[in-house]
Amino acid sequence: MYKDCVKFHTLLPRWSEEALNCHVRVLCQAHDDVLNFTFEVEESKACFRLEHDHDGAECWEDSCVEVFLQSCIDPSVYFNFECNAGGYILAEMGQSRAGRRRFTPAEYAKLQRKATILANTAHDVRWQFCLSVPMSMIGVTQPKNLRGNLYKCASKAKCVHYMSAFEVASERPDFHRPESFQLLF
Repeated sequence: MYKDCVKFHTLLPRWSEEALNCHVRVLCQAHDDVLNFTFEVEESKACFRLEHDHDGAECWEDSCVEVFLQSCIDPSVYFNFECNAGGYILAEMGQSRAGRRRFTPAEYAKLQRKATILANTAHDVRWQFCLSVPMSMIGVTQPKNLRGNLYKCASKAKCVHYMSAFEVASERPDFHRPESFQLLF
């Protein structure tokens, strides 16, 4: 493991009070040339949604955790990995919200992921999502210098909500803001 490349982040509500019904913690690790992100989510039933069932779908509409990472090769480019509680991912890269290139099936195959529903009661859902991204995929050589942001959302849940690890300077929900990226480790 890379020295000092383990860090916990707690996501905070942004833009609305509905996210107060969600609690999210993320463990970020760099190990064996892989970046690992483990999200632990506890949310009310009203905040939980799971409809999309394939990679490349609009995962942000479901209960979704997201990793946005700035390219270490070209800092004007960033990657987004948007992951729903069913284990499906929307993965893209580009310089802004518009004109993003979606990952190919071969690129999706390099992403290791595991989604687990840990508890599903009458009032709450607890779930975990583990995502592993090869460092070579985004040009990382020194994980300590990696910039990004971590998010949780569900834009079509009964209780729409948005959360992030770092503050995003925007009046409305907008995760495609690389100027809000900070060091993850």
